[in-house]
Amino acid sequence: DGEIVNRDLVKTIFHEEMASIAKEIRDVMSGFPDEAVTAEIERFERARHSALEVFTETEFRPFLKMSSDLVRA
Repeated sequence: DGEIVNRDLVKTIFHEEMASIAKEIRDVMSGFPDEAVTAEIERFERARHSALEVFTETEFRPFLKMSSDLVRA
């Protein structure tokens, strides 16, 4: 739709997706102890935070700049 992707948009999308994931976890884990549900949501929160760092950095990490044998073929 021509929307410009910037840091704020990425953060918004990650926030919205995390809310959806948390709801799904609560639905799927209904009946489980609250501690187990919270631990599972926190696991996804940690992954969200790590991914958000990578997607919003101003420089690519070295592993994202490496060439591939498949590309050269």
